[in-house]
Amino acid sequence: MELTDVVVRDGSTVCVRRATADDVDALAQFFHTLSSESLYYRFLGIPSLTEARLRALTATDDRAGASLVVESAGRIVAFAGFYRDPACADRAEVAFAVSETWVRVGIHNPRLYEQTDDRRRADQVIR
Repeated sequence: MELTDVVVRDGSTVCVRRATADDVDALAQFFHTLSSESLYYRFLGIPSLTEARLRALTATDDRAGASLVVESAGRIVAFAGFYRDPACADRAEVAFAVSETWVRVGIHNPRLYEQTDDRRRADQVIR
């Protein structure tokens, strides 16, 4: 698993890596820390965050898309995903969720993910 350390706006360092099925529990904890408003904007509604739903968010391959987690001190502080449109391979849904305590440091900025191989793959779709 490729890990990429990135220095954010406030000078702290976060780790960006591809999400895996092993992240389901930590991802559930992360989403439960978000406000209802943040969940609504991420999912365009208030979803039922079942284990199956979370597993589906992390279970992507290069053809279907990718999902990334951003960690600080071993805890997920952000989640990003792009999921290709099965009807149109050159389009994708892109979504970010960032912990409210980390919003002001630039984690929600797509430029943060440019240093990862997964972002380079996403750029091939998001043009």
